[in-house]
Amino acid sequence: MSTKAFLDANVLFPGYLADLLLSIAGPETFLPCWSEEVMNELRRNLLNRVGVNSSKIEKRIRVMNDSFPTATIYHYDKLESSLTEVNPKDRHVLAAAIAAGANSLVTLNLKDFPKDMKEKYGVELLSPDAFFSDQFSQNPEEVTYRLALLLKRWNNPKINIDQLIVIFRGVLPDFTKAIEAHRVDLAHKLSLL
Repeated sequence: MSTKAFLDANVLFPGYLADLLLSIAGPETFLPCWSEEVMNELRRNLLNRVGVNSSKIEKRIRVMNDSFPTATIYHYDKLESSLTEVNPKDRHVLAAAIAAGANSLVTLNLKDFPKDMKEKYGVELLSPDAFFSDQFSQNPEEVTYRLALLLKRWNNPKINIDQLIVIFRGVLPDFTKAIEAHRVDLAHKLSLL
């Protein structure tokens, strides 16, 4: 059975990270969830980025919602006021994660959330690197297969395994080590696609 992971806007903002998260997501790995507030934050941040037009942003968000129709979480606003130890601008994120019954909250802003979240709320706070590493250790066959599909799909420009490792090494060092350890299996799966 897959787990639920609540994805903060900051991990959905970088295209490569969002693509990796949503490529690995599925019934065999984890079910992603987010809120409309997270999508609005993503939309605002992407609009502020030079060269990204609103139609592309809306298409990206629509594809995400269509691909994961049960991902959007509602009715969490009453929880927000009780989360006084969380930065006010991030309370909606933890409240939605709790309402979703998420096992983890994946964010780049670890400092903005309480360290004892798992004990208090049942939601583990994870960086993207820790999250991906955990996914790999729990289901290396499925994650390797999904990475092969991702590499097959990335064709503008075409990316090979070595380039993938270079892209991820700086931001996902532990996950990159897992990829390197399974390089042969990844190459084999890629050759079969």
